[in-house]
Amino acid sequence: MTSKTIIHEKLEVMKQCYIQRDLKNLDLIIDTFFHPSRPAIVVGTDNGEWFRTMDQFRELFIYDWQHWGDVIIDTFGFEMRESEHYIFTRVRAILDFHEYKAWDLDILMIFEPYEDDLVCRMMQFKVPRNVLRPTVIINRSDDEQSKYETEIKDLNQMSAGNGNSDLTRTLIAMLEDDLVERRPDWDEIQIPENQIVICSEEGKQDFYFACTGLCTVEKDRLPFRIIGLGCQAGADLRIIDCELSLPFFCELG
Repeated sequence: MTSKTIIHEKLEVMKQCYIQRDLKNLDLIIDTFFHPSRPAIVVGTDNGEWFRTMDQFRELFIYDWQHWGDVIIDTFGFEMRESEHYIFTRVRAILDFHEYKAWDLDILMIFEPYEDDLVCRMMQFKVPRNVLRPTVIINRSDDEQSKYETEIKDLNQMSAGNGNSDLTRTLIAMLEDDLVERRPDWDEIQIPENQIVICSEEGKQDFYFACTGLCTVEKDRLPFRIIGLGCQAGADLRIIDCELSLPFFCELG
């Protein structure tokens, strides 16, 4: 099977699991996307939601199935961007609460070929319209500030394995420069070294990464996230692809 066919079949499983919302499907969705020998990161829509253990992934899916509506996934129309060893996938979906609201939803995933399959090494749920109307403003809410601090603690633990400090600093500088160009309305853009996770393996030039930073928009302090693929060949570092998002908070009623 092609990579696109494999990803399509996995998305069909996710779609049915989110529609059925049956806790008996927890092992099914975990086994479909993850492998116990390949560490993964899952990022939720809300501030503070960075997870890296199978138990935490299960807790996230349980919460979604108990509190969310149906997640209707476009299992055919996803986008793929490939590096030598990874596949960055953008999936469009709708979170449908039926009688009273529906949200746009993106699911971002980075897959790695492994044992005749594709294993998800990173998954992020994103509400795309939140970049236009941020809901998480940490200087206006003690609760959001606390959740942000929890996220940073988790990232500090994950980023300890980055290893190459020169790569880390150069990648951060490239991301910050890109944000200055793309978002001229943002001021004081900062991505601290202990808030970026770079996942690379010996013998591979390509890598995937994720980070949380802070910016100022007028007087609001907004956390943002970036995930993506990069490649380093000698002194040449380039970003193959990346995606910007802001955490989302909304009362479910």
